[in-house]
Amino acid sequence: MQNSKLGTKNALTRVVAATGRFAEIAVETVWPEQCLVCGTPTISRRRSPFDRNPPLASLFCPDCRRRLVSPTSTFCVRCGGIVPPGVVGPRCGRCADDDWYFSAALPLHSYVGLARAVVLRLKRSKDRALVSAVARLYYESRKKELLAFKPDCVVATPMFWRRKYLLRRGVNAPEGLAKRLAYELDVPCLSRYLKRVRATAAQTSVGWSQRAVNIRGAFAVRTRHGAPIFIGRRVLLVDDALTSGATCDEIAKTLLEAGAESVCVATLTRAGLGRRPRPLRKQKYSNP
Repeated sequence: MQNSKLGTKNALTRVVAATGRFAEIAVETVWPEQCLVCGTPTISRRRSPFDRNPPLASLFCPDCRRRLVSPTSTFCVRCGGIVPPGVVGPRCGRCADDDWYFSAALPLHSYVGLARAVVLRLKRSKDRALVSAVARLYYESRKKELLAFKPDCVVATPMFWRRKYLLRRGVNAPEGLAKRLAYELDVPCLSRYLKRVRATAAQTSVGWSQRAVNIRGAFAVRTRHGAPIFIGRRVLLVDDALTSGATCDEIAKTLLEAGAESVCVATLTRAGLGRRPRPLRKQKYSNP
């Protein structure tokens, strides 16, 4: 009797294993794993099409992943600029602490090549799968630095409503990136409490030295039930590209004035690396 039960159990185990393997083959045939950037088949495979945390190897091929991530040591920990050859340490030597209201900038790559193409693609489409995958890639690549900052919340660079809904059809890539990073960090995403209060000319259409003036006073914070929400918080500010830094700097100033303890910029790319980050030196801001 015992041998009979054991034989039945083994048979059922084989049937279940065979059924599971058949299901895997069916999913692989109908829904093959491909790199979300270039479409190349990937070597890894997620557990199901609905898996929220598939392995990154199933989302990006090795070549795309290599071209989207630069070593942390490539960038200045203060402004995100390239550290020149021969400079020892994490600073570029071209920026000072009182150049910026944010405390650090963490780019994933320079705004060139494939990284630039991915940022432009995120700006133009509602590809939620790609947004989520890129945010996870950012988190896994900059996890050490993010955890060292110890953020209490995440916010996205806001877009003026008219530009967002009329020109971009509701697409604002930093919002999707911020939500996924908040999920990975297990902190709240408070993007709805940061708003853009006036339309401004696109920063790309403004001269380098006028970008800080163009964006000045363009942001404000909302209260929650009449109470300030950013007081004492360490805020992770998410953007897709950091160029002159004027926009993120103005947002950081707004958040500090609203009581935030500090602001760190998480950005997919760093552009304008051959130019001076800030045209003018400013006095370092401190909370009253």
